[in-house]
Amino acid sequence: MKAKHPIASATRRTRVITLPTKTKACRECCEPIALDAKKCKTCSEYQDVRRFLSFSSTFLALTVAFVSVISLSIPIITKALDEKNSKINIIYQGAQNDKAYFLVTNSGTRDGTISYINFVVSTPMENSGNDDRVALRFDVPPITVNGGKSQQITVNLSGDARTLIDRSVYQMWRNNISAKPVKLPQLQFRIGYISFKEATLREIIFSPPLNDLLRAGPTKWYKCASSIAWSDWNGPGSHFFPEDIDPGAAEAFCGKPPPTFNDQKRGAMPSLKADADFP
Repeated sequence: MKAKHPIASATRRTRVITLPTKTKACRECCEPIALDAKKCKTCSEYQDVRRFLSFSSTFLALTVAFVSVISLSIPIITKALDEKNSKINIIYQGAQNDKAYFLVTNSGTRDGTISYINFVVSTPMENSGNDDRVALRFDVPPITVNGGKSQQITVNLSGDARTLIDRSVYQMWRNNISAKPVKLPQLQFRIGYISFKEATLREIIFSPPLNDLLRAGPTKWYKCASSIAWSDWNGPGSHFFPEDIDPGAAEAFCGKPPPTFNDQKRGAMPSLKADADFP
């Protein structure tokens, strides 16, 4: 007769534990613990959900070290993947005291260059699709803007630039009382900049309001003229437009205007200096 395998013939034994009253068995080692116990005194195992979240001190130390390494590596990896180039951004901040202000920001990693700043007045020609342009190049040397830095640039609006501004404002005022208004000139700042990588000259154009440039005049007369406003009163929400005045109103309120406010015909300005560009 074939003998039975010793394992198959073994009798399973079950451990029977008699618990004292007002106790319960530990979920891990089955030793008796108090009914409201949170942790077993024998095996130090938690009895609530924390028993599933237990980690060894070694695992926790490795996790903390891994997170620290990743945190320190992110800036290095980002810098390595970032393009080695300049990123120039320019904004017009405004004008005052006969100066115009621009803020140049280079968010790239390499230096960028501001090559030139021009002030251009474009007057539309009658019965033609072309413009009669006068361009002034400000005497500003090339400006280097370091990567990750910002720099303010100031240009002087006195001299020829002020003459062009005043005559443009005067023409705007004349249109308010003229039976045949003419097209107004457009005033622009054109700033050229060069990026590090492409070495290509690019240009950005700003068209500030005439009244903003008028208010930046060198004397109190300009502040007065730029503050006059005509408006039909339509309640607290109505708007004021300083551009709506005329030469007579400006003189009546502020006195005789500077000599640059005169009724000149369109064309090249005779008072411009020889170094001005006429494209």
